[in-house]
Amino acid sequence: MRNRRGDIGFMEAMVAAMAVTVVLAAFTGVVVSKVFVSDLRPGYPDIREMADSLYVSDGEIQGNLDEELEIILMRTGLNGISVSFVPVPDKDGNPVVGGELYFSAGNERGHVSTERILCSVSKDGGNVLVRGELRVWSR
Repeated sequence: MRNRRGDIGFMEAMVAAMAVTVVLAAFTGVVVSKVFVSDLRPGYPDIREMADSLYVSDGEIQGNLDEELEIILMRTGLNGISVSFVPVPDKDGNPVVGGELYFSAGNERGHVSTERILCSVSKDGGNVLVRGELRVWSR
């Protein structure tokens, strides 16, 4: 409420300032969440897509990612990239399938970031869990 001179009081001014602060904080949060959800780096390596190209044959995981890693390096300008896939044993510690896959391209120097996930590889109408690790070296 305004007083007889047309000024609002201290409490009303504080409420108005807090309302503006809350609205700006909500707006900033929405913008940040949209930025992180969308991929601003086209062609950046996705370990899930790489795992989709793997398969199980003769009791071992198989696949070839050498050419795909070279293409990723050319598109993104990264220094280097490496990816490995290791089968996860069953609940008793026995191997479900054999084989470990490791692929790398480029130079392993610069700032490194690592991503690890559990992914599934198709096996005779079913799936096998595989531990995937992606390392990326940037400039």
